[in-house]
Amino acid sequence: MEQMNDKNIYFKLEDGLNYGGLCCNRRCKAYAQNIYMQRGFGEIMPFSDIMEECIVCPGCLKKFELEWFVLLNCDTKIEYQKVESKCKILEFNPRGNEYISLGENEEDDEDEGSISTNYAMYEKLVFYVNPIEISDMDNGIIDD
Repeated sequence: MEQMNDKNIYFKLEDGLNYGGLCCNRRCKAYAQNIYMQRGFGEIMPFSDIMEECIVCPGCLKKFELEWFVLLNCDTKIEYQKVESKCKILEFNPRGNEYISLGENEEDDEDEGSISTNYAMYEKLVFYVNPIEISDMDNGIIDD
């Protein structure tokens, strides 16, 4: 997906899981702008990334507060357990220009089938993000 304009130079989605938020570094070109950091594919534990301070602005490499998750061109299973609840699984398969955005709304914190960036409400949150198969990209047509 292409970047929005010169003002939002780091507001660009990449395939897989992306972390979204605002850059708070006054010296960065992206200061006070929406930004994305590609996290990519694999088994991803966002709250471990927060604790390890590896969620950084692509413009200045300073950490930013995780505000939302965005999935693009991937097969994703999210396993989560909110405090005092049972473990649940969500699955998403965004393709092409379609994307899935999670955690943007504060109301999501109360919705049982939603994902939030408020890590205090979770006992577990793991994203299993896989690249889409080439046959899926070709709409199921496979050449022999």
